[in-house]
Amino acid sequence: MSRAQTARPSSRLLRHPGPVAHERFSILSDVASRTARVRLKAGQSLVDALDAAVRRMCKGEARAAAVTLIGGAFGPCVYCLAARDASGHTVATYTPMRDAGAVRVLGGAATLGLALSGEPMVHCHAWFVDPERGHVAGGHLDTRATRIGGEGLVVRVNVLGRLKIRQVEDPETNHAIFSPVGYVEARA
Repeated sequence: MSRAQTARPSSRLLRHPGPVAHERFSILSDVASRTARVRLKAGQSLVDALDAAVRRMCKGEARAAAVTLIGGAFGPCVYCLAARDASGHTVATYTPMRDAGAVRVLGGAATLGLALSGEPMVHCHAWFVDPERGHVAGGHLDTRATRIGGEGLVVRVNVLGRLKIRQVEDPETNHAIFSPVGYVEARA
């Protein structure tokens, strides 16, 4: 038998500290979505720029959206990585925030919804390159501290119809997570 045939898998099962949810998935759909390619202007935080773009698309209404980052710049780009939580309170936590400075965006994905506070929130993972040193990195962005860089940022915004996405406390993971929670009420 070869070593490859006898080797044990290197994966491991991760168990969250809280009770397992009876419903594993929340699925809502809405056929009234709209998609647009948008160039976000330099200077705004990523969360403010995406919220403003969606409000323009929806005649001033706050809506949930799925966003694809196509290319452009951040300056600064503030991010962190997932890390094991040694305390056991959660399976994973985050490293301290890192400031990558001015970077070129290579791609990414984001979701716009509402935070526990009711304010707009963006959950975003992106990858980028330092144009001076050629260093490629990526991670979970601090979308309030990360700002759109000098050349702007091109994104594809898919407004999720009247679907509401909101941050909710999740007892299984001990994290506040984004979840579909219903639909925006129709205006009269």
